[in-house]
Amino acid sequence: MITNRMTLAAVAVFVVLAAVVLLLERTGEPEDDGSLAFIVSFRPADVTRVVIERGGETISATQSAAGKWDVRDIVVPPTPTSDPNTPRVLTVTPGSRAAILLDAVTRWRVDRVLGPPGEQMAEFGLDQPIITLTLHTRRDGEHGLLVGAKTADESTYYVLRERRGDVVLVPRFDVEDVIETADRLVSEKRGTPTAG
Repeated sequence: MITNRMTLAAVAVFVVLAAVVLLLERTGEPEDDGSLAFIVSFRPADVTRVVIERGGETISATQSAAGKWDVRDIVVPPTPTSDPNTPRVLTVTPGSRAAILLDAVTRWRVDRVLGPPGEQMAEFGLDQPIITLTLHTRRDGEHGLLVGAKTADESTYYVLRERRGDVVLVPRFDVEDVIETADRLVSEKRGTPTAG
């Protein structure tokens, strides 16, 4: 008797699942509004150059064919450790910071697509962006991202995707990680490196 009940329960679950699948196939997929999609459609390996504009400074990083990043105008001082008793300090090179920044940007998720900015450039803070990132790809050229102001609830930032001509919302913490990395690169360029 228990076996018959279990069989009936399994058949009922199967029928419900089949009905759900049939319903989804008939109605199609929900329309994609771009939310939770990546902000760009390429990987870090596809990018050959990143130009970062932050705080009146411009930093350019170029990726070699071997995948190593070189940041122009930032000289890494040699680590003065000839004494074997002196502990070595692990430092992050500017090239590594550029790679970290690029990886973070390509992982940004779109929280919501707002559409073309129209008259709202100033309202979104895009007339004077906090940071501008220009990603040059091997295949299809330049992709500019302008980061504007935080939204009223401070949970997201307005970001203009220049190539698509639309404004999207990107989670605050993702954007702020990139800004922090960019600030470290700017500090290194100015000769005042920050800790970390």
